[in-house]
Amino acid sequence: MAALEVTASPLRPYSGHRIERHENLGRSWSQSTHDTDRSGERSYRFNSLGFRGSEFRPDSRLTVFVFGESDAFGIGVELEETWAYGVALREAKRLGIDESELCVMNFAEGGSSNSAIARMVLTQCSCVRPDLVLINFAQHQRIEAYANGSTFPVGPWHDTEHAEQTVAHAHEAGGLKARLGDQLERARAFLRYCDHDQGLFQSTRDVLLVQSMLKAEGIEALAIARTPEHYLRPEIVEDFALGPLVELIDREFFRLDISPLHLVEDVDWSDVQHYGPRTHAAVAERAFAALRGTAAPLEPDPDVEQHKQNVALVTDSVRDFYTELPFNYHGTEKDALAAIRQPTIERTYPDLHRFLQESAVHRTESNGSLNLSVLEVGCGAGWLSHGLALHYNVDVEAIDLTPAALDRARALAPRVGTEARVRFRECNVFDFHTSQRYDLILSMGVLHHTGDAWAALKRVARYLAPGGHVYLGLYHAPGRRVFLDEMGRLAREEGEEAAFQRYRELDRVHAGDDTLARSWFRDQVLHPHETQHTLKEVCGWFDELGIELVSTSINRFGPISDRALLFDDELEYEGVSRRALFDEKRYFPGFFTAFGRRTT
Repeated sequence: MAALEVTASPLRPYSGHRIERHENLGRSWSQSTHDTDRSGERSYRFNSLGFRGSEFRPDSRLTVFVFGESDAFGIGVELEETWAYGVALREAKRLGIDESELCVMNFAEGGSSNSAIARMVLTQCSCVRPDLVLINFAQHQRIEAYANGSTFPVGPWHDTEHAEQTVAHAHEAGGLKARLGDQLERARAFLRYCDHDQGLFQSTRDVLLVQSMLKAEGIEALAIARTPEHYLRPEIVEDFALGPLVELIDREFFRLDISPLHLVEDVDWSDVQHYGPRTHAAVAERAFAALRGTAAPLEPDPDVEQHKQNVALVTDSVRDFYTELPFNYHGTEKDALAAIRQPTIERTYPDLHRFLQESAVHRTESNGSLNLSVLEVGCGAGWLSHGLALHYNVDVEAIDLTPAALDRARALAPRVGTEARVRFRECNVFDFHTSQRYDLILSMGVLHHTGDAWAALKRVARYLAPGGHVYLGLYHAPGRRVFLDEMGRLAREEGEEAAFQRYRELDRVHAGDDTLARSWFRDQVLHPHETQHTLKEVCGWFDELGIELVSTSINRFGPISDRALLFDDELEYEGVSRRALFDEKRYFPGFFTAFGRRTT
């Protein structure tokens, strides 16, 4: 399998010795076995950088970096069962942060030496500044050598018969057997020359290097080791070379008082050499206590808490509003099916159509090996989700908070033939959480009905795959005011029914179906909450999320040479709206789209 190009990221991709992780760089993947765990009972998910866990999310409220060897990697346990993840969860809870807003990057690698761990800490923390660093230093006998352009661990195991058997049974392909033989010869030569405490000498320097770097950068950190007592042996403390180095270790950083092997009375093992869930949980409890002691939770910010309450109230009111009559709701399932089967996306959203068509060609050329994954936020009765699956053969996960709309969407699936491609889920956008990453995230006319459109976009953007696309539809501030003012005036002066009849005269597309027309009227005129936005504002959001504007309806989906010109153009939309409403007697909702691609 050829290595894929790694998508640009502020973090460095995997650079260790495992071949399959290099082969899969650039995409997320998973397997059920790893290293000594051959049970097939655990899930080992790797991100596009080649590390265990989810993709990096720059917008997370709490970012925790984990470094170390197999105890930190979590061989034999789920990632969420590892001690470092347990500490991260406790820290998030202390700060009042939801788990979905937590980013844990696990850079650990089974078999790592402390030199490899130190190198990983220095490189990754130089790329991105985390809020907290957790480290599981390796056993001191495990050191690192460098020869012929690669690194390899060196330790007492090279003096065993097993090491010779490993070389003898290695494959000749790719020069693996020769490379392992050369490493074994060099390792044994090194061990003949050096005392086994050479590893402790080198490891102490690695610990101090990491300690100094993190302290200089002001990054909070805690480290443990499986056998920390070796640093406290009398012959080491009293040694003229090692003693002064050990004295420099900050005991609040490197907790020599936490020894997992002695922390629980009966250590549980996931296999013959790695901790099980119970031991990881005990280490997490002790490590967090060491990190925080009896520190009280932070006092909540009153403004933040009030904002959360306001968002929740908006969510409840919107759910109640759509429960009475969902948006874009046809009078019969037959009419709904007819609307889905019409290929209207090409006419309505031509830039989205082009993207989907190009993706379909790419998937065909790749013999179906790549499948576009889509998330629709606020799917309503499923018109767009079903249309995407039917006309473009993509997989769609669709969320909405209205049971009535979802009931209709699910009922249509077998009749339109999309039940295998569309999954509907009842969910508030602010509660949405998944381990999946999507190639395309759409939200059409939805985020402006949440209590915080920007926060909602940040929430879903964390699930966007590297290089993925966002298609956003929002009410446009300049283009929306004229319509709202006129319909509001009419409803106040002549009543809701008069406003509805005027709306039907303007909106000729939906006028023929009374239920559909009324669902549009209520959504456009009577909605309990909406906000209006500008392309300039959305571009600011995109910039913060590392998303590049690709196209927009503001310039009728044309090429973009200068965003500033678009910002000038959108100011003219109030005049466009006024002419449409009063001169041309046609419906102009004041709605715009922005299509973007993640570049980070």
